[in-house]
Amino acid sequence: MKKFYNVLLCILIISFTFSSCSSGEEAQAGGDQDQQGDTTSATIWTGSKITFSKADGADHTQAANQDRLTSNVWITRGDRYQIFNIVKESVANQGTSPVGTTWAIGDINDIDNLTFRSFRPAVGKPKNVVGKNL
Repeated sequence: MKKFYNVLLCILIISFTFSSCSSGEEAQAGGDQDQQGDTTSATIWTGSKITFSKADGADHTQAANQDRLTSNVWITRGDRYQIFNIVKESVANQGTSPVGTTWAIGDINDIDNLTFRSFRPAVGKPKNVVGKNL
């Protein structure tokens, strides 16, 4: 299971798009709200590939077990459930985690036509998006 999530997180982090909450406000996209084409207030990840790995039982509160993408987006995962943003939440919530981020399946070159949603509403089951661009 650890290997699956390592691969999934690697793929997700490679090209995911997230909204920065620099003013302390949460992203407006929720499980039942869509954002299409409006990326004017978003921070788009265009950096190099980031590989996330966390050993089974490792402390997710430690920096070594987090991907700190911005000052307000630190992606991690406990021993169970999905990824979450430890800056904004202490545990994952299937409907809203990772808080402060929005996701879409597709290519960054088609960003104006993508629909961004919270992680689970955007991807369904995380195991089903392995190998897809997010």
